[in-house]
Formats: sequence, C-alpha cells, structure tokens
Amino acid sequence: MKTPISVKETAYNADQAALDFPPGAEDGYWYLARNNHLYNQLKKNGLDESPILEVGCGSGIVVEFLRKQGLDCKGCDLSDQAAKKSPYLFLSTDANDMEESYRKKVKTLLLLDVIEHIEEPVPFLKKLQTSFPNLEYFVIAVPARKELWSNYDVFFGHFRRYDMKMLRQEMKEIGAKVLVMHYFFKLLYLPGWLTVKLLGKRNLQVGAPQSSFSKALNRIPAAMIRFSDWILPRQWWGSSLLTIVRINKQKG
Repeated sequence: MKTPISVKETAYNADQAALDFPPGAEDGYWYLARNNHLYNQLKKNGLDESPILEVGCGSGIVVEFLRKQGLDCKGCDLSDQAAKKSPYLFLSTDANDMEESYRKKVKTLLLLDVIEHIEEPVPFLKKLQTSFPNLEYFVIAVPARKELWSNYDVFFGHFRRYDMKMLRQEMKEIGAKVLVMHYFFKLLYLPGWLTVKLLGKRNLQVGAPQSSFSKALNRIPAAMIRFSDWILPRQWWGSSLLTIVRINKQKG
C-alpha cells in the first residue's frame, strides 16, 4: 500500500494560492455560483444551524459568504493565504490540532475541493472523524469527470477527478451514509471538455473582477450556472461533484 501523503503537504504554495485566490475572486462567477449552490444545499438539508468548520478554507471566501447568510461557520487552512485577518479563520492550522473544546462543538465539516489533493483520502477523513467526536456530517465538493483532466489538475496537485461511483466508494469506506450526491457546474462541462480536447490545456487563473461593471457582468453567468444546475437532471455530468454524508457513529 502507498504511504499516505502528509496532510501538511497538501497546503497551497504561494504561486498556487495567487492563481486560485486572487483579490476579488469572491465576485467571480465561479465562486458566486458555488457559494450559492453550497448555501442552498446546507439550508435544504438542515445544516445551516449547526456549527460548521471549513477545512482547507484558503483565503476564507466561503466562510465570509456563509457568515453573511447568518451561518455559524469558521475555517482553517494549513497555509496563510488570506488577504485580511479574521477571527473566524484559523490559518497555518491543521484541523486535527485545533482546540479540543472547539472540535467537540463542530457538527459539520466542509471539504470543498480538498480531498482530490490527498493521495489516500479515506485515512484523512477517518482521522477527522476521530478528531471531531461530535461530528455529524461531511459536505464534500470535488472536481469531476476524468475526461476533463488537464494542466489545471497537474498544476494544483490533484490526484484525481471524481465520478459518482468513486466518491460513493470512498464514503462507504469511511462508514458514512450518502444523503445527497449530484454533479453541479453542468453548464461548464461541455466548454471544459472542448477546451481540453481542442486546446489541450486551460487557463490557470481564477477570474477576479475589480470594477463594479465587471462584477455585475459576472453575476450573469453565475445565475445561468445556478439555473442550469437546478433544471437539468441530477445525473447530468458537471465539472464538479457534491455530496453530503451522515457520519455513522459506532457505539461501543
């Protein structure tokens, strides 16, 4: 068996963080669409009232958005890439090493585009289950569909792009019950596939609009993505995959 990758090796380096979390990225269509999709799923499944921790929060884009919606959300990250400090972000911090009193409060862990960076995610997830004794849910988002594999995945240190079968198997191995699993960013699948097939590579820079006009323009594709994710069948392929699972607590 391969030696599991060190958790600390999954932290973004400065070059990766600069491309993935540029100032203003929160106003780009990708983060706008994902943040709204995530919030709707948390609210729909009754996870909007329990203490939430985002593991691998990066610059804190998701944490800031969810807190604006009234959710009790904090974040931690192995690196220190946030442009501004926040009392709700624990940077240069391994989730497993956070204060025990806080770990006992957390009911939901968010892992958004995290486990694809880990060679063997099952031991990683099991360790989180042990470190957070009252954990009830994992909410996991991952890049999807191996046919979309590109220079982007290589640059950002991905080990895989997921499909439903692969993600279900990992959830089975950690003993969790799948409550929700579906593709999203369905509108981006075909453009992504064509880009890989025709150009052989994709842009590494995440869009970060700066002007009020460009911010307003980004709301249009974000709304189109959200609408397509709502209207198209759940099994329809998308460039990302989301699951919500309930932790099976062993009695003994």
